[in-house]
Amino acid sequence: MAKKKTKEKRTPLVEGKKAKPPKFDLFGEDSLPKWAIILFALLALYLFNAFIFPSIVFDDYDFLLGGDNLAAAPIAKMGTDFLAEGEVPNWCPYIFGGMPMVGSLMFANHYYWAFVPAIRDLVSLLFFGSDFGWLFIHYILAGFGIFFLLRTLGVHWIFALLCGMLYAYNPTMVVYADVGHGSKVMTIAYLPWILYFIRQLYHKPGPGWAAGLALFFGALLLALHVQIAYYGAMLIGLYVVYSFITGGKTDFIKNIRASFYLIAAAILAFGISATLYFQVFEYSEFSQRGGGLGGGAPWDYATAWSFHPLESLSYVFPSFYGYGGSTYWGFMPFTDMSVYWGGLALLFAPLAIVLKRDRFTIFLIVLAAAAWIVSFGKFLPILYYPLYELLPYFNKFRVPSLIQSLVLLSAVVLAGRGLQALWQLLKTGDSKGEEIGRKLLVSGGIIAGICLLIIILQGALKSTFIAWILSARPQMQPQDAAIAFGMFIGDCARLLGMVVVLYGSAALALMKKAPAWVFAAAAVLVVILEVNHFDKSLIHPTPPQHMDAYLQADDVVGFLQKETEPFRVFPLTGSRNPDWYMQHRIESVDGYSASKMKLYHIARDSITQNNPNFLKLMNVKYFITDRPINHPDFMEVFVGGKERVYQYQRAFPRAFLLNQAVQVASDSEIFDLYRRGNFDFSKVAVIQDNLSGSLDPKAEGSVKWLARSPDHLELEVETNGRQLLFLSEVYYPSGWTATLDGVEVPVIRTNYMFRGVEIPAGKHILAMSYMPLSAGRGVIFKWISVLIILAGFAIAYFQKRRSSSTHMETADEV
Repeated sequence: MAKKKTKEKRTPLVEGKKAKPPKFDLFGEDSLPKWAIILFALLALYLFNAFIFPSIVFDDYDFLLGGDNLAAAPIAKMGTDFLAEGEVPNWCPYIFGGMPMVGSLMFANHYYWAFVPAIRDLVSLLFFGSDFGWLFIHYILAGFGIFFLLRTLGVHWIFALLCGMLYAYNPTMVVYADVGHGSKVMTIAYLPWILYFIRQLYHKPGPGWAAGLALFFGALLLALHVQIAYYGAMLIGLYVVYSFITGGKTDFIKNIRASFYLIAAAILAFGISATLYFQVFEYSEFSQRGGGLGGGAPWDYATAWSFHPLESLSYVFPSFYGYGGSTYWGFMPFTDMSVYWGGLALLFAPLAIVLKRDRFTIFLIVLAAAAWIVSFGKFLPILYYPLYELLPYFNKFRVPSLIQSLVLLSAVVLAGRGLQALWQLLKTGDSKGEEIGRKLLVSGGIIAGICLLIIILQGALKSTFIAWILSARPQMQPQDAAIAFGMFIGDCARLLGMVVVLYGSAALALMKKAPAWVFAAAAVLVVILEVNHFDKSLIHPTPPQHMDAYLQADDVVGFLQKETEPFRVFPLTGSRNPDWYMQHRIESVDGYSASKMKLYHIARDSITQNNPNFLKLMNVKYFITDRPINHPDFMEVFVGGKERVYQYQRAFPRAFLLNQAVQVASDSEIFDLYRRGNFDFSKVAVIQDNLSGSLDPKAEGSVKWLARSPDHLELEVETNGRQLLFLSEVYYPSGWTATLDGVEVPVIRTNYMFRGVEIPAGKHILAMSYMPLSAGRGVIFKWISVLIILAGFAIAYFQKRRSSSTHMETADEV
């Protein structure tokens, strides 16, 4: 058929009057173009970093000089030094006798996009050269994820942005940065995007949504916090189950189609992260958290940080159980603060249930409830124990309370929907609005009345409250308990004020006694003031020279680095984190890791770290202390400005030859020999496997070190008879190989946790090299996955263009 030109419609002019241009309304949806709103949101989130972390952004300050920052800083320094030299080794020999560098996730920054040198430098420039640019970009990613999700749900951009700020700069997220848990911030930043893409995929299955989910889920997996990434996978699984249940027969085919796309997305996401996770899975079998589906962390260890149901009071009163440091008196050990969503989320998330109760709202409620209950851990064993026993890999995690990140996600998104429901009532002038306004006044009055009553009765409540605190935590100082009570009263006053401002302004606007913008402005003001109040109290900026001074080599390091033979140290001072010597590449028998080698962990627990035989076999040549040691086995060899170095004169060399071996049937027999004072490990090896031949009891030999690096050891061994070479290196069969004169030979587990190699008569070169069996396996898989994801985006783009073109042609036809 012939096409006709469509006539442009013109707005008629009223005679004698000129058409008035539309008034600019900051709170109006159509006042700004979409691209301007997106840019404004990104700019606001960017500037909020400077608002919350001014010293760290502008003056390049560090975070708290304490906590896990003191553990993370030496590891980061060691890793970045190796990167600067060209390559990060696969094995870290500097703590616990050695462990995999990447498989244990001790240092795996070079597997994550934000730490690619060019990207890291660029991001740093965006934040005025701050070393924490990589962290700040994730706050923007987190906040923009909530903003983007809420915008697709039709939420006004002001409220979407406020909820994004609440999520990104929530006190929990900020305290993670301050105490050195940056990987948690990085991983949590992806959760809104995972929720967005899984919802879109099941709403309208297609290659584009599957590609987006694969990309962000792969990034989530690479963000270096496996437990939170696992919770992201649980979010996806729960959404799938919910979609099938609520979709019924009507959406069954669509859900099946979406599920096929989801399977493909999951495979591609794993492909993106395969280079890292192949090594993580490989090490898992040999870590203290167990291997495979059956092994795992012990129940008490896995549930130590369980969220007690009573701590849910912190959703309402953030300081009810104290707020950071010595004031915390809740149920978890070594905890800096309790969980708090923010007043806007607290007061408006429930309104989504009343005013916007659709399938997605119900899903968010289900997600929040499920995560809340799972976080109880040991306080609800009837639920948590089956998950611990049956859910794959679930028993390897140790902080059930971390799943509260999904509760926060749900609460913030629900708040955005509740705010939008109110805003719609305000803009449409619906008669229902006045009724909701009156109900808000009543609800706010009840909440404010309770808060006011607590404030009035604080004198009578104080002694009872403090007694309750001290009975729960007898070791707590009374003055800290009094501070905790004072903060709780402050929370009551703050909640009272927020209820008056937020519910009051909303009610007045709904009842047409104030313009709608008053409510929106009140919400903006409350979020900024509250985030500023809580976050600033949690951040402890430290001048960069303090961390530099902490990391700087001292005179003791200078003395130790002159040593030419291999040795380990035992630091006895508490002034430094046990990982401190790592950055100076000094090997220590001590250290900190959330996933130690299983053999080392069991040995240390079974015979104690102070067992003389253990110390001798571990090649602990030097003890570092700030106090004199008066014992004939120790000789003072250096006195520094703050510490002394004592040589342990009974320590064995790193490698030596043995003429005898005794075979035992069980680990407990070996531990008994460790505890005996008369068993001489310098002459007799303890093994559990058979040797290929008898040892010569009269043979003599020598050992000479030729080369040593984290991933490679080389020795010259000469003997006039068959002997067993003992090496004080942790036995690790998955990747360490030995060659004798170029021919591969077996490594024998010796003295429970060390390595042994049979040496025939003659002069030989023994070399040991480490390369994880899974190293490099995922590289091809990764690039194939990336190409398929790009293809998915391309297909979706051309499908959309073709669909748009078809619609335009149809509209032009007559």
